[in-house]
Amino acid sequence: MNLSPNQLSLSAFSTLTPRIWEIPLYVIAFLALAIGAIHLQLELFALAAILGIPLVYGFFINPRFWIYFATLLAIPWFRDLSEETTPFEVITALFYVGSLAVWFISRIFFLKRKIVSTVIDGVLLTAILLTFVSFILGFFFNVDTTLKEILSEWLVLFFLLYAFPIKELFKTEKQIMTLLAFWLTVSLGISGFSIYKYTKTTSLAVYAWQIVSARNALNELVYVFGCIISILGIALFENRRVKMFLFCIFVVVFAALVSTFTRGYWLGFIIAFTATFFFLPKKNKILITVISLCTVIVLGSGIFLFFQEKALTALTMVGKRFTSSSKASQDLSILVRVKESGLLLNRISESPLGGYGLGAKYHYYDMIEKHTVYYTFAHNGYLYAAFKFGIPHALLIYFPFFSSVLIGFYVARKTKNTYTMYFALVSAGTLLAMLSISMTANQISMREGNYIGGVCIGIAIISYLRYKEEQKELGMIT
Repeated sequence: MNLSPNQLSLSAFSTLTPRIWEIPLYVIAFLALAIGAIHLQLELFALAAILGIPLVYGFFINPRFWIYFATLLAIPWFRDLSEETTPFEVITALFYVGSLAVWFISRIFFLKRKIVSTVIDGVLLTAILLTFVSFILGFFFNVDTTLKEILSEWLVLFFLLYAFPIKELFKTEKQIMTLLAFWLTVSLGISGFSIYKYTKTTSLAVYAWQIVSARNALNELVYVFGCIISILGIALFENRRVKMFLFCIFVVVFAALVSTFTRGYWLGFIIAFTATFFFLPKKNKILITVISLCTVIVLGSGIFLFFQEKALTALTMVGKRFTSSSKASQDLSILVRVKESGLLLNRISESPLGGYGLGAKYHYYDMIEKHTVYYTFAHNGYLYAAFKFGIPHALLIYFPFFSSVLIGFYVARKTKNTYTMYFALVSAGTLLAMLSISMTANQISMREGNYIGGVCIGIAIISYLRYKEEQKELGMIT
């Protein structure tokens, strides 16, 4: 069943599967089991059982429940970035990768279903399968890197494959809207925690630099994704209650994004916002401009309310942080990245076709740390991919991102269906933001980057297939 923009309302979500009111029940059940497990000191075993419940339910009763649970699980998993590997991190990673492997095996060997439907997902699957070569190369030749580091770099790439269950399991408007509602829940939950932590820390701030140093520079892409989902929903949907609901979410998530003081993600959102803006109908452009102004007023009022006498200082620090990007020659963080990129380019030129394998390291003198550093990570995602996998393989990895952006904007321009336009713009906008952010913050080495990237590639394919079906129906009518 398809919805019209006028039919979308908060009550309409009550007919979704799972129903919107069930989401708190899932969260409460998960927390109750987790608290009970901690009390009984059976964390490891109980957590494995908890993660196994939705896995079994998902495969045998409702496969979409598996994706919903995996989406909600992102709240604690994205926040768990401790330096040492925790049992929660291990079991959660096994759940994500293991359940995905079971899904592929069931589809290929038991259900005998075709899993590739477009060139985009065909190239994506090929690119990920070829990473096994880089894993073998890294395992045998990068002897100064531990197996844990190599596996960590390798397994995180598999999250891009979530595009496949997404495009198969979510086809109707209700199903896709439910998935996006879950992602809004994730972005809102993480934003709330981040804002609480930031305001608690800055309430004791005395000096201007403490306002920036208190920033919580984590999960920025989650905020960007949440902002894009909500702002485009405000622009395209007609129901006023939905608009107000999404506006409240947008303000909170956008505030969390601002509080990170991470310029690359700010710029990524601005680029995505600007690009999607041009694909909106004229009346929607006016509305989104008004909403942007309202957001600035609400946030400005919030800053003055919270910081009071330090409000002007806080706003000045936000402005300085953003404009400092134009003074690259005086910004140490930019100079370090430029030096890092130069070294990577030299290494890539020595092995342009095959790369150096997963776990490969490079070193340079860090002007911020004041000593020589050895890294497997690189800030520039494009150079990182070419360094690890070689230029041809790097192009294969990024092809689904670029092609999904192009297809998303193409569908948004051509379709007459508001929901198809919304899905196309959400996916294209988010992926475009990721591609711009990847210049300074490597997305394919991050768990949230690959997971959200996989989701958006899946939604881009869905929007394209929906558009093709619309064209077939129009052809039949004419």
